[in-house]
Amino acid sequence: QNWIKNGAQPTDTVRGLLKSAGVL
Repeated sequence: QNWIKNGAQPTDTVRGLLKSAGVL
């Protein structure tokens, strides 16, 4: 969850992580 510390700017990365988590 380092992307959270980075400010979650890369929405694509966040979406990928959420998809992997099964959220989306």
